[in-house]
Amino acid sequence: MKYRVVVLTAVCMLSNVYAAQPAASASMQKKLNSIWAGPQQTQERSAAGRWVKNPNMTLKYGFKGIALNNAKNIWAISFLGIYKFEENAWKKKGNVSNEPLYISIATDDTPYVVLPTYPKRDIKLIRFDGTSWTQVQRLKEWIFSLSVVNADDIWIVKQVNDLPFHWNGKVWAQKGSERLKTIRVGRDGVVMGLSMSSEGEEEAKSLVQWDGKKWQKLYTFKNMGSELAVLDKDTLWIANSVGSDFFLYKWDPKNKQWIKQGKMLGFDLVVGRDGSLWSSDRDNVYQWVENGVKCETGGTCTAQPPLKAVLPETINVRPSQPRKTNGGAQKTPPFIPSQTN
Repeated sequence: MKYRVVVLTAVCMLSNVYAAQPAASASMQKKLNSIWAGPQQTQERSAAGRWVKNPNMTLKYGFKGIALNNAKNIWAISFLGIYKFEENAWKKKGNVSNEPLYISIATDDTPYVVLPTYPKRDIKLIRFDGTSWTQVQRLKEWIFSLSVVNADDIWIVKQVNDLPFHWNGKVWAQKGSERLKTIRVGRDGVVMGLSMSSEGEEEAKSLVQWDGKKWQKLYTFKNMGSELAVLDKDTLWIANSVGSDFFLYKWDPKNKQWIKQGKMLGFDLVVGRDGSLWSSDRDNVYQWVENGVKCETGGTCTAQPPLKAVLPETINVRPSQPRKTNGGAQKTPPFIPSQTN
């Protein structure tokens, strides 16, 4: 009887404590309705589209990044080499001496890769001739962004001072003094980048465009910039993190604002010249499919009823490892667009 009284007393005390707790705050309720709660998040992500994972595109040794011109010409770099997706499987293309850093596909479908050299710690720019990789450039400074149009039109961002450079087929020339985190070239020739705020910081504060003479600011973010994908001057996407969540936004050129599309699944953001949007994490590749449109790897995009939304358990995919550059982890700071729907 003595023990029973103690138990009843404890139960009463706990009841009083819980009764005294305030109702869940709005932020807490929002958290409860997030991915961790399940179906609610699936509905939210289906508003604009969803990420579709191709089970055949899993790479055993892990992705460092992907690049493509279209859904039929997809390449990837990993810690063990360079691969192309062919006949529904990844096939290694040639052999390289060191771990590749970045990859970009030219308009003629030729892949270009940034490769480090040791012990000099400079870099080589190599391209694939269909059989093997050949060196086309060698730079003393490391770079952390690459966008190739063709052999005579290459854009990079050098690590030293984060400055953009352009190759015109004869010489490298610095283009302006804007400090960039990322540089991208659209299929219409537009050159855009994410501009960092100040020296010593890795926060991208603005979206900028090269007008042939200088960098023009198109948009200023409240916080920090992250991944950028550019199809043309009016069609572009960004990826940003808010707290522990990672989101995809699409630019609305008419209303000059970023529209939230859904949660990100990968750590990079790549658009092909066919308009298909892709992302990858350490193990998988995902394609963004807007509602009413179906895009299959190796196929074409056709309008049809919306596909079934990605299951909640597949939404919670976070990059297990950050990409590396210059022997260290590449920081990908979050940012918050100043206008979102």
